[in-house]
This record gives sequence, C-alpha cells and structure tokens, in this order.
Amino acid sequence: MSNNQQLLDRLYALSMDGAQAGAEFVQLDALIYRRLEMTYADDEAFEAHIAGEPVELAAFAAAA
Repeated sequence: MSNNQQLLDRLYALSMDGAQAGAEFVQLDALIYRRLEMTYADDEAFEAHIAGEPVELAAFAAAA
C-alpha cells in the first residue's frame, strides 16, 4: 500500500476495530506520520499545530 488514501483508510479501519495496539497499526501510524513530517517538516504552522500553540497568521502574511 503506497497510496496515501489507502494507508489512511486502513489505519482508520484498524482504529474502528479497536486494533490500536497491533503491529500493523503501529507501522501504518509511523509511516503516515513520517510522510506528514517529510511534507511539513519546515512548516511553522505544522510545528505549532503539533505543539498545540496558536499560529500567528500576521507573521506569515508579512513574510509573503
């Protein structure tokens, strides 16, 4: 499974079945997180979202 949507669908199915402790769930979760991190690693908004911090949109607008 390399399609992002297929990965998310399978992870969702495992979650709904209560299989969050299984090896497949852990591997899919790590793979999806890694892909998100690769895509948004330098994105301040993504980092702030993970940390639960508010994002100052005015700073982004000023930088553009």
